Amino acid sequence: MIRREVNGYIIETRGGGSFVKRWVVLRDEKEIAVYFKYSEAKKACETNDFSKGLEEDFYFYY
Repeated sequence: MIRREVNGYIIETRGGGSFVKRWVVLRDEKEIAVYFKYSEAKKACETNDFSKGLEEDFYFYY
């Protein structure tokens, strides 16, 4: 798992293996949004706009 801090948010990877890797944005260890690309997650953290994250129906990772 990769964890990076951007603008007070934590971006970490989820999935992998047989699943497509997802980038999850966390604030106080709670999920805020999920993205396919790190660059999208980083931009969302920098602008505080998480509206373009994936809908919950489109991702799973456990």
